[in-house]
Amino acid sequence: MKTHTPRSHASRHLLRGWRGALAIALLLTLGLSPGPALLAPGSAAAQSLLDKVFGMSTEDEVRLGREISREVERKLGVVYQPDVATYVNDLGQRLVRHSQRANLPHAFKVVKEPSVNAFALPGGFVYVHLGLIAAAESEMELAGVLAHEIGHVSARHHSEQLAKSQAIGLGTTLFGALVGGATQRVDIALVAAELVATGAYMKFSRDAEREADQLGAQMLHRAGWNPRGMVSFFDKLEEKRLDRGMPSSEVEVFFSSHPTPVERRANVEALIQGMPPDPGLARDTPAFQRARAIVRRMLNLPTQAPQGTRPKPLEQKLPPFLRPGPQGP
Repeated sequence: MKTHTPRSHASRHLLRGWRGALAIALLLTLGLSPGPALLAPGSAAAQSLLDKVFGMSTEDEVRLGREISREVERKLGVVYQPDVATYVNDLGQRLVRHSQRANLPHAFKVVKEPSVNAFALPGGFVYVHLGLIAAAESEMELAGVLAHEIGHVSARHHSEQLAKSQAIGLGTTLFGALVGGATQRVDIALVAAELVATGAYMKFSRDAEREADQLGAQMLHRAGWNPRGMVSFFDKLEEKRLDRGMPSSEVEVFFSSHPTPVERRANVEALIQGMPPDPGLARDTPAFQRARAIVRRMLNLPTQAPQGTRPKPLEQKLPPFLRPGPQGP
């Protein structure tokens, strides 16, 4: 079987480029001269310098993700129904074993949100909205979304995003810590609070989203799922957005932080063309259909929508314990 590298040459060049530029800018701001190791293409020294400044080791990623997860779960509420919760976590764990950070423990949970979305936190904490499970029609579509989120964790997009945002307003304390060789690090609790308040933990660059799609598609193929599940889910989102078969507010949450489904579809299709054909790749399972049926009942949605009907906004159909407001999650 053909081996797929974690990142294309172009994406490696892009990511290494901003790391090097940022590290050089930090040194110049300090009045220091960057050495040849930092200026070299693909410099590991640049990432090492940023790690020293921002302190985003794997341990810190996990600590930060755990801090954010507490607030996320408090605000959104977690679904514990075993046929849904256990199924989604098991599906995610099977994908992680084929990721670039398979040694990093991941956790997958379902939250009481009717919108079509999913997100990953630093350190491998992944959350899936009820509305996304309801919208997916096969396991390969849900697996495609999970693989995309795992891709963010594998590529350390959270630490990269944090490094970029902090570089803009970097204070003298961190500069002093760098110059003095101190081990002072950003206060994880304060960083987590700011990320939760701003929602920045869900915001990545378009390039990061494209890379997560790439890593996710390759992960699906290695793990034995048909990566065309990603393509069919993009088609579904675009169709529902255009036909308004789903309220636009529920889909815009997803589109606001991702490239357009049309662009993502084309990118993933190009990746699939370079993969060896495998007719045995999984598409669907009874376990997914059972979980989906339970979720749709939780949201007061029909298991199969009658033809020619337009579903009402999910918020209008929610049972009391899922409705927004003082009594909601």
